[in-house]
Amino acid sequence: MSEANDARVFVPVLSASSINCSIKFDRHLEALLDGTLIEDPNEQMAVCEALCNIGLADHKMFTNDTLGSQEHHYISTKPMRRLAKEYLYSTKHWPIPGNR
Repeated sequence: MSEANDARVFVPVLSASSINCSIKFDRHLEALLDGTLIEDPNEQMAVCEALCNIGLADHKMFTNDTLGSQEHHYISTKPMRRLAKEYLYSTKHWPIPGNR
């Protein structure tokens, strides 16, 4: 029987603007990024990483060594989904012209 190697594997993260890197979001994170008008892939990844650091999103990275590509999946956590439903999809938080 072989033993598992406990050594950590370091995988460098490609730049989000690289042609070998793709980013995918669930619908809640996509709505958040659309609502804040963040279109740059590097900025999108930075926002999603910040959300991961505070527990509002989870990150999974898939790599293909033969192609040298990476795919990043960001998925909102339950607290983030609750916030998204409350703020992004509720009309009570939308600015109404003339009510400033």
